[in-house]
Amino acid sequence: MDIINTTTFGAWKAGLKAITDQGREYLDEDDKRSCVELTNFIVTIENPSEDILKPIEYLNELNLWVYPPIDELTSVILTKRKIPTIQYTYGSRLFNFQRSINQIHDYVIPKLKSDPASRRAIAMLYDPTQDSKLHHKEIPSLIFLFFQIRDEKLHVTGCVRSNDFFVGWPTNVFQVFKLQELVAKELDLKIGSLSTMSNSAHVYKEYAESIKKLVNDKMPLNSLP
Repeated sequence: MDIINTTTFGAWKAGLKAITDQGREYLDEDDKRSCVELTNFIVTIENPSEDILKPIEYLNELNLWVYPPIDELTSVILTKRKIPTIQYTYGSRLFNFQRSINQIHDYVIPKLKSDPASRRAIAMLYDPTQDSKLHHKEIPSLIFLFFQIRDEKLHVTGCVRSNDFFVGWPTNVFQVFKLQELVAKELDLKIGSLSTMSNSAHVYKEYAESIKKLVNDKMPLNSLP
């Protein structure tokens, strides 16, 4: 199933509606929480620059939990070093994969500079040497990224193993967007679309009322434009 929307907030709302309306019930494999899930779910934001932070701002205003600050979310995707308090970081895998490959500056950017029409600008975040271990639960949700130049814009697609579409997806797209910004600047390009392909896009039933309010309200939370 595909969702296409101009804005990040619009794509989030449309995605949540699709999952709650058409998803199948199942129990989470780790803690057996009740979920509703859509598989092979594609969401495209045509203009992520317009409001990439709006879903995160909305979640912060709900006050249901302490959402990570923006600088922390950014550091997970852009910091090249491992963060001792975090099991894994996307940045260390992107910029120092297996302590040997800078996938962004030594491959993706040079590849697109030399061949703007390339379909080979890919960066991996899943590392079988670390992640393909039985009973090892702390593995990336974001598996790999495609970068493409079309119509003089940089478009990015992220493949997601599994994400909580209500709480987790806003973080996924924000982090991918920060990387998209970095690569687009290096290539002197405008930012294009941002897409996610989720093997499992799900929502937990405990957030059903909050999701229903978000999906149905035309102007949720007075402080948001």
